[in-house]
Amino acid sequence: MTRAGRWQRCLVLVVGLALCGQAQAGFFDRMTFFRNWSAKNRVDTLLITGNYAKSRLLGELVQHKTKQPIILISPSTGGATELFFLPSGPEAMAIEAGKYVEFVDFLKPKRVLFVGGDNYTPTAFVDQLRDRYPTVLVTSNDWQKNAEALATLTKDRRLPKKYMDYLIQLGEFDGQPPVGVDLPTAPGGIPEPIAAPRSVVPTGTLGR
Repeated sequence: MTRAGRWQRCLVLVVGLALCGQAQAGFFDRMTFFRNWSAKNRVDTLLITGNYAKSRLLGELVQHKTKQPIILISPSTGGATELFFLPSGPEAMAIEAGKYVEFVDFLKPKRVLFVGGDNYTPTAFVDQLRDRYPTVLVTSNDWQKNAEALATLTKDRRLPKKYMDYLIQLGEFDGQPPVGVDLPTAPGGIPEPIAAPRSVVPTGTLGR
């Protein structure tokens, strides 16, 4: 099975796959999806991380427990950056990078949690929010340690074990394997971004 296939299978196990819409420029509170979503949801913690296998898996495991939203930062071809908003639910939205601060202000999180180092959450994105919201940085190069830190923050003691189990299924686990478990060889170096979260439908599906 390819890496993409393993990742898709793992997402089905964690939260399932579903359709999403795409949000373009405009005031977020005038868009039907965001207006309805914000009326029903309070954002205590906004988790921001990179759109890579290890970081995204950890973020979605945390979301499965906390029901709090995620923003994924994803580099695209040509050096541009794409942002994806994953609420706790089937919908996911693409957000213009230029609307990053405006969108976070719309969410009004009580705190922002950045997970991953500069390769995952570039400093520019951290700096734009550091003085606007209480900010927590979880930036170890060891993703199992990041899982342990998030387990403490979210009071989910099972998180590190669940995370390791899914990484093994993906062939992404590069730590000390459990006794009796043979791991597939995982590629090294800077990770490549994975596919856009879930799937994106054409612009215009959202009312204003």
